[in-house]
Amino acid sequence: MIDTSNIVPGKERAWARLATLSGAAIYVLSFFLPVVDVFEGTASGWAAFVFSFALIFDSSASVSSAWMFALGLSNLPLWYTAGRLLLAKRISLRLLGTMIVSTFLALSYGVGAAFQDGLDDVRIGYYVWATAFVLISAAAALDLRSGPASA
Repeated sequence: MIDTSNIVPGKERAWARLATLSGAAIYVLSFFLPVVDVFEGTASGWAAFVFSFALIFDSSASVSSAWMFALGLSNLPLWYTAGRLLLAKRISLRLLGTMIVSTFLALSYGVGAAFQDGLDDVRIGYYVWATAFVLISAAAALDLRSGPASA
């Protein structure tokens, strides 16, 4: 466990802002990087994101389609949390919990790929995307630790 007892309370918000900015920049970068090998090529983060929402219209949806759709939905709490942090609005415990669940969902793709087919098809964009979730979750935890949310 990381010892955060030496962080000055007023500095926690600054660290949260730095983690948020870093996470947001890394997240945007992940949209341009290759994420996964598909058929005869490699899909970028943006293509994977659009594909995850296109599955909602697939009449032959399977369990893996629902999982990919859930991965796409996990981006929404990240956007909301990052937006609140960037606008200097406080984070509630409920939002931190939602962000942590979204982070574990994002990480589940790599774990599932490792157990199913191996990580040969997973490219750098996925790891960059997952890192953004970890950074934004850490920023939310730091923000919450710096004091209670007012609303």
